[in-house]
Amino acid sequence: MNPPIIIVENNDITIHPTVEHTEGYLEVHDLKDNIDIAYDSEGQLLNLFVDFVERERNFLWLKWIKQYETVIIKELMLRTKRKKNV
Repeated sequence: MNPPIIIVENNDITIHPTVEHTEGYLEVHDLKDNIDIAYDSEGQLLNLFVDFVERERNFLWLKWIKQYETVIIKELMLRTKRKKNV
């Protein structure tokens, strides 16, 4: 996956310099409505999905783990059929 990342959302196109920036920009409810499509700089289609992430939180002497939904971007592996040599 080569940045920049290009997001197509309805009729809007946005370009983001890094994957981390793109994941922070995208909202979970947009992906649940299936309205976003993403490409990298080489035109490779990217897979956008929602996953749960756990983060340890601290306040003074208290510690706890918070779980929340976030957007994850991965490369989409497409299978292509190859013709056999005859």
